[in-house]
Amino acid sequence: MRRSALLICTCGGTVAEQIAADRLAAVKSPDLVRIASDLCSPEGRRRAAAWLCESAADSLVTAACAFPPVASAVAEVATRAGISPGLVRLVDLRECCAWAHPDPRESAAKAERLVVASLEGIKAPEVTASPAETPVTGRVLVIGGGTAAAAAATRLLRLGCPVTVIRDTGAPGSGSDDESSGGVETIEGRLERLTGQVGRFLAAVRTPGGLETIEAGAVIATGGKGERPLDTASAPESSGRSPAVAFIMPVEPRPDAAEAVLSAAVRLAEEQGGRCLVFFSDIGVAAPGLEELYLKARGVGVTFLRHADGSLEAEREGNGWAIRVDLPGVGLLEESLDALVRVDAPAAPCGGELAGALSISSGDGGWIPGEAMAVAPVGTERPGVFVAGTARAPATSRQAAVQGDAAAVAAALAISSAAAAPHLGAVVDADRCAMCLTCFRTCPHGALEIGTGSAVKVMPWACRGCGICAAACPAGAVQVVESPNGRMLAELDSLARGAAAGGPGQVIAFACANSALQAVQALGRLRRAYSSRIVVVPVPCLGRMEPLHCIRPLVAGARKVLLCGCYDRSCEHLEGPRRARTAAARARELAVVLGVDPDAVQVWSVAPVDWHRLHQIFEDATSAGPAVGEAAGRGRIHAI
Repeated sequence: MRRSALLICTCGGTVAEQIAADRLAAVKSPDLVRIASDLCSPEGRRRAAAWLCESAADSLVTAACAFPPVASAVAEVATRAGISPGLVRLVDLRECCAWAHPDPRESAAKAERLVVASLEGIKAPEVTASPAETPVTGRVLVIGGGTAAAAAATRLLRLGCPVTVIRDTGAPGSGSDDESSGGVETIEGRLERLTGQVGRFLAAVRTPGGLETIEAGAVIATGGKGERPLDTASAPESSGRSPAVAFIMPVEPRPDAAEAVLSAAVRLAEEQGGRCLVFFSDIGVAAPGLEELYLKARGVGVTFLRHADGSLEAEREGNGWAIRVDLPGVGLLEESLDALVRVDAPAAPCGGELAGALSISSGDGGWIPGEAMAVAPVGTERPGVFVAGTARAPATSRQAAVQGDAAAVAAALAISSAAAAPHLGAVVDADRCAMCLTCFRTCPHGALEIGTGSAVKVMPWACRGCGICAAACPAGAVQVVESPNGRMLAELDSLARGAAAGGPGQVIAFACANSALQAVQALGRLRRAYSSRIVVVPVPCLGRMEPLHCIRPLVAGARKVLLCGCYDRSCEHLEGPRRARTAAARARELAVVLGVDPDAVQVWSVAPVDWHRLHQIFEDATSAGPAVGEAAGRGRIHAI
């Protein structure tokens, strides 16, 4: 029989006026109760851990604040007491109760309902992950060349990480002119596939001598020297007179093109006294250092001419070029020049084929990562795989160097984290797994692999615990340790039974831990009150939601079910918002069959800073007027 413990922290008395700790401690569910006031302090953690050890508790519910160090403190206390991480729950007593509801009766009643629900949830069958041991490799694999690769290799060597550079001399933009070779192993070849997980990747590289396998703890794709797209051979050689050269910029402004053209024009004007004309539609000098380079070019006599797109014509004239161009406000201009340098938009040096080999997404134009990973400057959806320089996007040499340095630090941190315990992620029940590979196809992080057994295997260091695979599994064979289905349903049922304490019209708001939950906590810190009928249920990602989670509260009498999570382009797990919309649509179909209001299920996109919008969503959801989805635009971000 599981022995549960309830640890209540009054946050130094800051919630004493709103939450009666004695009343909260009187709930009947826990076997053991303790009231503390200093859980964040080392001494408070020590006392709590000693109490748990003496009481022999095997599950823990902590009612405290949402201050980040508290979560670490609770995990530390549970570890000291030998309690499984899957049997630990944290209830936000301060931001979601005491500070969100001015009426002490409402805040205390809501706190009691949340605590009881958590205690009921941890009584559900435990989902545990078997111990995993993966030998960690400290080597970092750098794919490509150029400034970003040199910066990454230099930083990694300073951090004590061995480096292997894969250089494909046949790929666009590859090169080795800027690379640091001291202590760096360089291999000529092409990456064919990358398997494994952060800490121990296996890279299959096609070399002139055949297929070679390289072990690496992390991978950095840097593209090549595409950040300098001009061929220096295009510049005319000295012929005893000052040459006249035209540079034609691409229509779309790119920092790498601007840097290359400006540098070449300055060099030509200073070294050969040449006459340089730069034709552009939008030159784009917003990157660091480009404004200064542009002013220097103006200072040495480079002429900049803006033209209408499509109006420039160039044709051969003897050994030179003849240019005709329509300049706004000036008219037709005709020039005879010695050389013409046209900067065409290059193919993304690391897009497409390399993105497929790395098992990551690519965005428009082939650049990696895709637009959905805008939240990770040098990261990708696959833990341990990073991008920098022209693999990520057009970049100046300064930008490529900064990104390479950042990617190196991120790779070193990823390897050091892999040496610690893996994240509590997904677990596969081999007896229920039908090997349909639904989870394998839906995992956005490549954390599942097909082994030699009868079930799909989870790579624990690659799993981020989003729960998308668990929601997609048709057999229910995949569960997430931190949010197993049994626990979620038990908590929802408990909240439904205690709905009378919060008055009629309870609203269940599932909040993504990466976005909406932070906005909820901001409402509490800012003392922006909302109805106590709003019950916030944290989830790791909206992709964890299943139709059953949406429909069950409605059948039990809830007025609304709100799914609040990230915007599509800012979801750390890529698929969360889209899958939440699919789950809500299926829940609506079930609602029609079961005779409940299908419009009561709503999906909203809320950023961590959108606390004001979330407040309006909550106000609309609990108002006597139209339902949230029917309120024409007021406070509406995204709803189905």
